[in-house]
Amino acid sequence: MEVVVFTSSSDGSNSISSSKSSSSGCCSGSSSNCCCCCISSSGGGGVMEVAVFFLVVMAIVVVVAEVGVVVVVVAVVVVVVVAVVVVVVVVVAVVVVVVVVVVVVVVVVVAAALE
Repeated sequence: MEVVVFTSSSDGSNSISSSKSSSSGCCSGSSSNCCCCCISSSGGGGVMEVAVFFLVVMAIVVVVAEVGVVVVVVAVVVVVVVAVVVVVVVVVAVVVVVVVVVVVVVVVVVAAALE
């Protein structure tokens, strides 16, 4: 069993450690300014990826604790709105390209038929 311990402290330091030992006591000793969590896995694949994901989540939690929920919510809303606008622009661009290609093909076919 592989045990992955990921820790994010309020001072901004993050760490990931991995060991083959059992998970007993691997998360003991956490204090109020530290968030420590453990993952155990019998297999090898995907454990560190999950650990990195949770490390990012914990880093976000630390940022929320330091700058406040409102700032992070506003930032998330801005990112989501920008992402939606980008997707809409891409979809509109694809539709325009498809329409132009269809019109050109129809014009070429009609011109060839008239000759």
